[in-house]
Amino acid sequence: MLNTRKDYQFWDPKRTGFVTNYPNFLHWKQLASQKLREDRPLNIYVHTPFCIQRCSYCYYKTVNLKPAEKADRISRYVDSLCREIELASQYYGLGERPVVSVYFGGGTPTLLEGEQFERIIATLQKNLNLTHDPEFTIEAEPVTLTESKAAILKTLPMNRMSMGVQSFDDGIIARSHRLDNEKKALKAIAIALDTGAAINIDLMSGMAEETEASWAHSVSRALETGVQSITIYKTELYTNTEYYKGPPT
Repeated sequence: MLNTRKDYQFWDPKRTGFVTNYPNFLHWKQLASQKLREDRPLNIYVHTPFCIQRCSYCYYKTVNLKPAEKADRISRYVDSLCREIELASQYYGLGERPVVSVYFGGGTPTLLEGEQFERIIATLQKNLNLTHDPEFTIEAEPVTLTESKAAILKTLPMNRMSMGVQSFDDGIIARSHRLDNEKKALKAIAIALDTGAAINIDLMSGMAEETEASWAHSVSRALETGVQSITIYKTELYTNTEYYKGPPT
């Protein structure tokens, strides 16, 4: 995490991994149903497995949607998701446990339409205990965060937004097969800030064709936006990514 003060200083980088969950998903084990019935607070993760682009560094299992199939596939997924929330809450008795955070991740959650967000949130509120003012985060992708989409998000109980910017260098962005650029990212960040939520920017160090100068440019641009936090991830190679395959021939 970077401090967004203007008197920041660079420090010697370390190759310490950024831990997003513990234990790592490779070491997950099946939980006994009794564990899910313990009377402890809940952190809720709501997944959106759809994207409109496949970033060269991405190793997640996502589905790239074509415009013609977007509406139907997302609608059917939301139907199944809401039913799963209902069934899991009933089966494991989750309704009485206080929820301390709700996180919409992906994929690209900002592909959802307003009524789809509203339906999922209404299902969560009906089946879980969200009365303790939980932290409510939605991941956003610059090219899908429009002013009209932001207006919808402002009506939701969202108090935090995390934006996957990764880089402000147009060449590096194009090399990673992303559809945005510096101008679009800065516009999307301004739109996000206007929602009144606390905004986080994700940057990724060590992307293909990165230099010390391009990295310094990305960090400086991020600091200039005035967002509340900046998270930096290191680029790692996985066998199911375009980066792993190397430059195109």
